[in-house]
Amino acid sequence: MGRLSNQKVNYFVSGGPAAYQCVEIIATLQAEGAEVDVQMAPGAEQWIPRAFIKQLLLGAASLVSTQPMLMVGALTVVQIDHELPEVDIAWVSAIASNIESAGVQQVIWLAGTAAASRFPVVERTGEWVVSDQSYSGLPRVDIDSVVAGLEKLSQPPLLAGKRVMVTAGPTLEDIDPVRFIGNRSSGKMGFAVAAAAWRAGAEVELIAGPVALPAPFGVNTTRVRSARDMLAAVESMVDQTDIYISVAAVADYRPDMQVDQKIKKAGAGLDLHLVPNPDLLRIVAAAANPPFCVGFAAETQQIERYAQGKLVDKGLQMIAANQVGRDNGGFESDNNSLHLFWPGADQRLPSTSKRELAYQLIEVIARRYSMGSTG
Repeated sequence: MGRLSNQKVNYFVSGGPAAYQCVEIIATLQAEGAEVDVQMAPGAEQWIPRAFIKQLLLGAASLVSTQPMLMVGALTVVQIDHELPEVDIAWVSAIASNIESAGVQQVIWLAGTAAASRFPVVERTGEWVVSDQSYSGLPRVDIDSVVAGLEKLSQPPLLAGKRVMVTAGPTLEDIDPVRFIGNRSSGKMGFAVAAAAWRAGAEVELIAGPVALPAPFGVNTTRVRSARDMLAAVESMVDQTDIYISVAAVADYRPDMQVDQKIKKAGAGLDLHLVPNPDLLRIVAAAANPPFCVGFAAETQQIERYAQGKLVDKGLQMIAANQVGRDNGGFESDNNSLHLFWPGADQRLPSTSKRELAYQLIEVIARRYSMGSTG
């Protein structure tokens, strides 16, 4: 399923050079499952022929019109060019007036600051103003941010006003400048959880070990390398955290010393002395005023036993157990399943994409958090 399946989207396009990107935006919204209703300002057709947009929308219950009608209940995107033609000012003003009078909040404005300053309502409604980016001399918006924003607006704000911290990925413990101890965590599950928490309305801090993933849109992301780096980042922000979700596969051990020069290969073997790394989750859960703590247990066997043991031993409010070392799920996979445990009860989340699974997890966390740890 697309990220906007079963959603209706009003898309208003003003005239000016930025109108060229509307085709890509419309196609992306449709590919994500949205039913798109397009309304074009008089000046927009100088850049994109209306007949072309009609062809793009062929077969969909959509409309191409120069009348700025607002369909209340649908998600709304308004694209205002920073070089807005004079002929379009009244058109955009009518849209802004309709939005303000209807009290509509489900709006994303795609506008440069110069364009937005001409319509104060842009700053008072909706989610944000997306600034123009340069692309071969033309203004451009990040389409993925548009989809992410619409997805957020389409979902209930289960964690509105809450501050969530998520750790993700592996930690790497250096031996010398070219070698390290690590694990196979890709960070996909943790990044998906951070994105899902943001879509649920939370202010999210993501602390990520070394992974090849872009920061989720809307999420404050801090990159670290070692377990001690991650602990320092967590401790610097945990006092302002309501919910702590420890998805990272933190290395249990590190070499007792790191050498500055590459260790040259010799005929004999190499002996490493490993010492324990700090247990981040245990440290956070044992704080004087801890956040609601959710742990992850990546196991290869006796999953329920080990997960329930960690739940009690570390004093957590919830733990999510998953099996690793199999073909479909766990490390590096795009899919996963989870078995959730909390004091006195449990719940299984069947195998699905990590993106969908993350939001299901956030729904359970939000419910448990609202009830209190013993509810």
